[in-house]
Amino acid sequence: MNKFKYLLAFFSFIVLNFLIFNIHVCYENNDDQLLQFISSGTLTSNPSSYLVLTNVLIGKALSFLYSTFSYNGINWYFLYLCFCLQIAYLTSVFVFYKEKMVSSFAFFASLGIFLFGIFLPFFIQIQFTAVALFLCFAALLLLQTELTTKAEVCIVLFLISVAILIRKESFFIFILFSVPLLLFLWKNNISLKKPIFVIIFSSAFFFLSDLINKQQPAYITNNTYAEVNAFDRIYTKPISFTSTDLTKNNLTESDIRLIQNWYAADSIALEKKQVIAFSEQVKS
Repeated sequence: MNKFKYLLAFFSFIVLNFLIFNIHVCYENNDDQLLQFISSGTLTSNPSSYLVLTNVLIGKALSFLYSTFSYNGINWYFLYLCFCLQIAYLTSVFVFYKEKMVSSFAFFASLGIFLFGIFLPFFIQIQFTAVALFLCFAALLLLQTELTTKAEVCIVLFLISVAILIRKESFFIFILFSVPLLLFLWKNNISLKKPIFVIIFSSAFFFLSDLINKQQPAYITNNTYAEVNAFDRIYTKPISFTSTDLTKNNLTESDIRLIQNWYAADSIALEKKQVIAFSEQVKS
């Protein structure tokens, strides 16, 4: 029976790769297009590792690939997202393969749901935040089983570490779901030693990788994250402001509305100090 499950898993992986490279695939939103442009140097002819939304460590790897292996127009950014999503898929399949009580029919049905109902739609419209979340949930899925080998612990650590590098906010999702997960393991008399080690490691990795990212000279010089947080505060949250708030920063209501409608070409969007000061004033 295990051989049959193995063949099913292998066949589903082949089908997944066939579909990925034979159907039209696009990015779900403009963020990924922008990150690809930055890492590949599409607009500047100079690949950059400063992806802002994704950790600079991944940015350095991508800029190296684009700089060193630029022939044939290989889209390394897209391939790296596909690779990560494939790892998440294989981990999810492995968890069901590992479960001895799952029948071959249930295993086959689970593969169908995972392949066509969950993963394939996200491959067709791939998005870096979704990829980070899939890696995070794959790590949680494996973590809720009894980690019997060091290899399984390493897989969980790899999944959550890459998820954090892609989108650091995935760490908070991981911690949020880890609490009920620990209670579940405790009630089922499963050792908490390895899960607690994973949580401690991921916490340390989160703070260290975030520190490395924010200490990049280019980010410090350009005050990048203060700017990102300011625009994000205005873009995504309902804010209330008075005419006094606008006057203090030499802004108009039309300026704010244009920014909220993602019209970054508006001249006021380029006056970053004014926008940062305004966002700090109305953030409460």
